[in-house]
Amino acid sequence: MAGRYIIRALLLLFLAVVSLSGCAATKPGKTVFDYEQEASEAYAGGRYDVAVNRYEYLVEQVPKDPNFWFRLANSYAKNGEPEKAVVAYQNTLLRDSTYEKAWYNLGIIQMQQALKTFIDMQKAMPPNSPVHSLAEEKMNGLFLLLGQNPDEEHPAADTK
Repeated sequence: MAGRYIIRALLLLFLAVVSLSGCAATKPGKTVFDYEQEASEAYAGGRYDVAVNRYEYLVEQVPKDPNFWFRLANSYAKNGEPEKAVVAYQNTLLRDSTYEKAWYNLGIIQMQQALKTFIDMQKAMPPNSPVHSLAEEKMNGLFLLLGQNPDEEHPAADTK
């Protein structure tokens, strides 16, 4: 845990030096800190497409920061882009394999993807198929694990 805080402090120091030096990597008039604030405000305000845009820029500028990757993953998940969220969570974990919330959210997204597969399978195959009852059993188990009601709309990932 202490290592994560030291890395974060060093990253913030690096970002401060870069932004004060007028680095060409940022657009004129905006610093990395400006983009982080815009991304955070967009996410908090439910404007996930804007948050995605800003976090994509941030991971491009600071690709080693697991926090930016994690926030990008959450933004993708909330924006209804689970495949991209999975990749971004995996990128988070490549940078910090102990990032607990990334592991958790990745698992939730993958369970939701599996649930969608079983739901689509139920719609596509005839009820008398030998796999139908097995698939229904797995589907109901996933509903239970995700705390969802099978009769309701299936929301996007509940990211932490």
